[in-house]
Amino acid sequence: MGDFLKHMHYYYFNGLYIKSDIALAPLNSLATIEPDVTIRLAKVATTLVNPVQQEITFMLKRNEALIRLPGVGRFLITDGNSILMELESDCPLNDLSPFILSIAWAALSYQRGRNLLKGALVELNKKVWLISGISPVGSSTFALALQKYLGSTVISDEFCSYYHTEEGIMVDPGIPALKLWQNSLEYFDIDCENLCRIRAQLNKFWLSLPTNNFSLNSVINRSLKLAGIISLQEWRSDEVAPQGIQQIKGFKALKKTFYHGFHRVYLNGQDNEQQKFEEGLQLAQHCKLATFTFKRGMNSLRENCQHLQEQLIK
Repeated sequence: MGDFLKHMHYYYFNGLYIKSDIALAPLNSLATIEPDVTIRLAKVATTLVNPVQQEITFMLKRNEALIRLPGVGRFLITDGNSILMELESDCPLNDLSPFILSIAWAALSYQRGRNLLKGALVELNKKVWLISGISPVGSSTFALALQKYLGSTVISDEFCSYYHTEEGIMVDPGIPALKLWQNSLEYFDIDCENLCRIRAQLNKFWLSLPTNNFSLNSVINRSLKLAGIISLQEWRSDEVAPQGIQQIKGFKALKKTFYHGFHRVYLNGQDNEQQKFEEGLQLAQHCKLATFTFKRGMNSLRENCQHLQEQLIK
């Protein structure tokens, strides 16, 4: 633990500057900066007073979220600018990063009035697309396949934040690394030996994403225009849905925007249902939403990637 706590760590992530007590793999460190968000190890209460929503693993109230993860610890997120963490005794300090950069970050973002979409951001045909889907459809593996077979650039994984401007839907990239299981990495002949494990007991790794070959922006530190969301779904012979791309419009598109929300449950304490609806409507109106139905299987990845590219060009 000592190596983690020798000095403070500073990062730029998802449009915000962070000051953290611990190292946050796989983010790239910065020099000292004035933070928007502070992350600290501290004692965390076991309950909130008068929560507006309470479940087994979390409690919510206005600008306050308490998240309790068995085997990991407790996270208190407040006012959109602070994350306090208390570990359980048997949780490795290294294991905190994926929870800070996902569940806790979602609660913090919603407190700040920011909106999140789950999936991997990919540059394809000189446009930015969000590749999304319900686990275990394999959106991260599919994004890596687009990079390997089509020369696409994967910009970020897990989620992105978004907002609407006159230019359209703009996104701030999420985690600058793909989260991949060992079998996926081995399929692409990527050696796991020098990769950082996401958690000590999992054969899942961070695969860092280079930013210097991104044609739309040499450094991923500004918002990007989102062309659309591609929702991956597995084709099954007993289903009517045909293989390939199907564009979604109207009310179905609006419903799909909620489906793509990242840990949206942590938005519930913020009392802004009207705002949620209006932002979902803007998303449905100003970017393309489509499903891509394909036969799953590692040996079909190249063909699926080529099929997707051809249909997007059309």
